[in-house]
Amino acid sequence: MTGLLLPEFRLLSAPSRRHYWAETRTRFAPALGRAVDPLDLGWEQLEAVHAPPPRPAESAPGGHDRAAPMTAALERGEEALRRIEALVMEEASRVLAELRARADYEALPERQQGRLYAAAIGSSPVAGLLHRARRGALGAGDIRRVLRTPRAAMDVASKLGIEGDPELRYVADGASLGGPAEHERST
Repeated sequence: MTGLLLPEFRLLSAPSRRHYWAETRTRFAPALGRAVDPLDLGWEQLEAVHAPPPRPAESAPGGHDRAAPMTAALERGEEALRRIEALVMEEASRVLAELRARADYEALPERQQGRLYAAAIGSSPVAGLLHRARRGALGAGDIRRVLRTPRAAMDVASKLGIEGDPELRYVADGASLGGPAEHERST
């Protein structure tokens, strides 16, 4: 390992305790393999392959072509995450507005409010995210922690009717995301 000591601009060098480059290569080897579908890789692996090399001389010939499917997978997954986040925030606001319309909701203790909210949203692929949104604690990384791969994000988006077959749309009929979803062909 090498470092630069400032303000003297003195170079320092010390032996490394581990071979960091070999560890990094091993960690992201699945992302570079041909047998793995990029949609099944984790966000961190896709971002590591998608990131530009530190110096152009370090990039392997044809490396950019190998990263193209991974970049596409990352973009498709991130689009699904954006759609899920928008739907979760919208649904959380809608359910909270319905519950707050009841005179006694605000007077209830936090645990009881949570129980009523859980009953209102039912069993949903994004129930945990809806609860975080209710508490105002839904951050950018929360959805990625729950949906660990682009395929998982795209599958949930498809189940919610916000991605996939463009002719299908989700019809709530007053039900929450976890309620009985009815899909209709839009005309």
